[in-house]
Amino acid sequence: MIVIRVDASAVTRAQKELSGVKGKVPQALKSAVNTTAKQVRERLVAQAQKAYTVKAGRLKKAVTIKNANVRNLTAVITARGKPMELKDFKTSPASPPKKQRKRAKTRAKVYSVSQLKPLEKNGIKAFVTRFKNGHVSVAQRRTKKRLPIKVLFSTSIPHMIGNEEQVYQIILPDVQRVYGDEVSKQFEKLFAKLRDSV
Repeated sequence: MIVIRVDASAVTRAQKELSGVKGKVPQALKSAVNTTAKQVRERLVAQAQKAYTVKAGRLKKAVTIKNANVRNLTAVITARGKPMELKDFKTSPASPPKKQRKRAKTRAKVYSVSQLKPLEKNGIKAFVTRFKNGHVSVAQRRTKKRLPIKVLFSTSIPHMIGNEEQVYQIILPDVQRVYGDEVSKQFEKLFAKLRDSV
C-alpha cells in the first residue's frame, strides 16, 4: 500500500503565504494528491508489467485508488488479490493440445527476465488442460495416478506490486517528484486566476 499525504503544517503555511486564494488551497492540494496517485498507480502497474509476465489488464483491475478530499488530503493506493494461477503468466504451450496424448513439455516463467522452465516435481510433469467448464489451467497430478490433479498457482498482485527490488523501490523516488510537480501546477493555476481577477 502506498499512502500520499499532505502534512497539516504545509497546508497552514501555504494558506498564510497565499492569503489571496486562501480558501482554494485545500482544493488545489486535493487535486495535486489525486493526480499524483493516478500517475503513481500507472507507474506501479507499468513497472510490475516489466518485472512479471502477467497481463496488464489483471494488474490495472487489482490496483485501486481511494482519492483524497478537502477534509482528508490523503490518497491511498491499494493492491488486492489472491495468488494467481500459473496460467496467468507466460506458459508454453498456452493452450491444451487438441489430442490429449500429444502433450508437449509444459514450461512457464513468472519473472520477465527468467527463462521458460520445465514444470516437473518428483518426476511428475505439469500440463495445460481445459476443464469441463471451459477454464484453461496449468495442472499437475498429485501422484503417478491419473487423478486427482491440482491447479498450479504463483504469486499475487499485492506481492508483485510490493516487490521491493523489482517494483516498489524503483518507482518510489518518483512519488515526491511527481507530487512536487503537481503542487506547482495547481498553485500556478491559482496564481493565474488571481492575476486574471486583478
